[in-house]
Amino acid sequence: MAAQVIVPAEGGLESCIITKWHKQAGDTVVLGDLLCEAETGKAAVDILSPADGCMLAVLYGEGEQVPTLTPVAYVGQPGEVVEQTAPVSEKSGSRARATPLSSPRAKRAARERGVGLAGLIGSGYGGSIVERDVLRTAPGRVAEEASAVAAPYILNADVCVEPLSQLQKRLDEYGVSGISIGDMVLMAAARALKTVSDGEVDLEFAFKTEGGLKTSVIKSADRLSLLTLSERAKAGQGNGQAEGVFTVYDLSGYSLAQVTPPIREGQIGALGMGRPEIGHDADGEHVQSMTLTLAIDPRAAGIERGATFLKQVCANIEQFELLLVR
Repeated sequence: MAAQVIVPAEGGLESCIITKWHKQAGDTVVLGDLLCEAETGKAAVDILSPADGCMLAVLYGEGEQVPTLTPVAYVGQPGEVVEQTAPVSEKSGSRARATPLSSPRAKRAARERGVGLAGLIGSGYGGSIVERDVLRTAPGRVAEEASAVAAPYILNADVCVEPLSQLQKRLDEYGVSGISIGDMVLMAAARALKTVSDGEVDLEFAFKTEGGLKTSVIKSADRLSLLTLSERAKAGQGNGQAEGVFTVYDLSGYSLAQVTPPIREGQIGALGMGRPEIGHDADGEHVQSMTLTLAIDPRAAGIERGATFLKQVCANIEQFELLLVR
């Protein structure tokens, strides 16, 4: 008999939102496999397979809101027929919802700020409303507060980029040219941003050219390979208007040791990278390091989340080759 995959009731909450599926219908699974991730508003929850078998049906898509203690999928034997007790994902053709999908964090932020969700445009998966969409919109007195100039949080970190330099040399030897250290830092930042964000990682990348500073808009940057990310980073198709949720500035071409980046209107923050500097490690060997500077809009994220993000960026850089196999 097919086993139901149930959304647990965390902390008494009545619903959660599916943020990512790791298995799809037809995939073979074993007991304890990670099937999907969900957000309850207080924490991220891993939903595991209750049995060995295969995924017979997936009932909700990424970005959809699900009542707790509700089946989101079925696991059973190949060919087994199940009676679906929940609507199939909207991407599979179910009827459109009258109210917008929104994450629990977005709902809480909306209640705290007196913001109505109905009029918001979601930037999360499938157009769902996530926390940052609420933080960008505030009526009445809250809007006046939000329009005031708030000093950003500024955090700095020195990171060894020698692993990136060595990888760049190996890629050149294999005929893979054009990938810069800045491209690799961008990838490290995109992957790190996903760990602290509840929506799509749509980024802007600003870089120096002979004609001046250009920007590229990169959708779903955390899902791209290094080669694809590098190509899109150099496309330079930005229209001058802020897009995405975050900007990475590679101004190393200006020979600046440290870059404190501006935060573009509507974005939660920005990361600036200075030029690589040659130094020495404990054994006296030459190594390259770089200063990263993170600016965060305090209305969108706290300093603790910013510190967590910057720490993860540095960890991703220092163990960069692990990102290439994830």
